[in-house]
Amino acid sequence: MTRRYGRPVLDDWRPNAVSELAGLPMFEGPHLEAADHERLATALERVRAYLADGSWRTLAEIAAACGCSEAGASARLRQLRAEGHQVDRRNRGRGLHEYRVWGLQKSLSGTIVGG
Repeated sequence: MTRRYGRPVLDDWRPNAVSELAGLPMFEGPHLEAADHERLATALERVRAYLADGSWRTLAEIAAACGCSEAGASARLRQLRAEGHQVDRRNRGRGLHEYRVWGLQKSLSGTIVGG
């Protein structure tokens, strides 16, 4: 790991590359800093919680509810696919698509349990 502007920067995207990031999902991208991984993991959890009911939602709806961009919402859907969840997509018309995720459940405490 190197430092840029006094903050750690990941040079290697393997999960074991940085011990201080243990437990957080690893995200790919050029020059991601440690704080980026925490921010992206938090966004993933918000998207996961929002889609846990299995309802159909557009990227715009996901982004508005989760406080991220549509591109960010799309990236979190890709991450859920990578985790093995089934992400369905259907055309709502005029090029607008809706998404839903199978295998997500909220526990009684409001946290998400595996699928």
